[in-house]
Amino acid sequence: MPGPGISLSADSPYNATKPVINMEREAYLRQHFGMEVPGVVTGRNDTVMRYTYGTGAGVISVGSPQMHSATRPFSDDMHVVRNYLTQFLLDISDGSMPVPNLVHLTVIAYFQRWKVKPSTCQLHYHRDVTYSQKGNYSVKKNSQRENTLTIILCLGEPRVLHFRLCTIMSSQRVQYGSIVKEFTLEHGDIFVLHPDDERPMVRPEIDSNHMTYFQHGDIRHKSDGVSIGLA
Repeated sequence: MPGPGISLSADSPYNATKPVINMEREAYLRQHFGMEVPGVVTGRNDTVMRYTYGTGAGVISVGSPQMHSATRPFSDDMHVVRNYLTQFLLDISDGSMPVPNLVHLTVIAYFQRWKVKPSTCQLHYHRDVTYSQKGNYSVKKNSQRENTLTIILCLGEPRVLHFRLCTIMSSQRVQYGSIVKEFTLEHGDIFVLHPDDERPMVRPEIDSNHMTYFQHGDIRHKSDGVSIGLA
């Protein structure tokens, strides 16, 4: 069972031919923690079953071998964070979608590494959920459930998150626009992403003739400190 500290892995995101140690890769560091699944009997004293994320469709972008993927148990502090974030979502909810059951936390960390230039992008533009060009959700292509919020508690040094507009010009072509919004995420901030921001749809206030959606990313951490997110 993985102990305290950073769990190392050799990652090959997007099926890269040369694996890279997760502490040395250009992308941000990920560490996974999950609650134990209640009522499950494994039949072994040294085995438990935990909720995890990124071992299904998300394994392609993470790139960690499934046999070596480590999901550690929640600490007492993580249970406190889970309860706090759940109450936060309940307080801001308008009832249009269910508040997710937060049974898993991914600790993400942005920091400078000796082999990576400070100007290097550690999180490229992306969507957390994959949709077809017509806006349909695909179970096979997603680890995250449909119509669920993404919530991140920000800790440590600030980082800047950018959004850009994407316009579907045809079934074969997407036009990627420039930055439409940027957010400086500081210590103690809570970032919430609504699923409709990523879903292709006609937004008359933007373009009444084409379906559009938003991507987020383009994080470049140049500080000497560490910028952390609990997602």
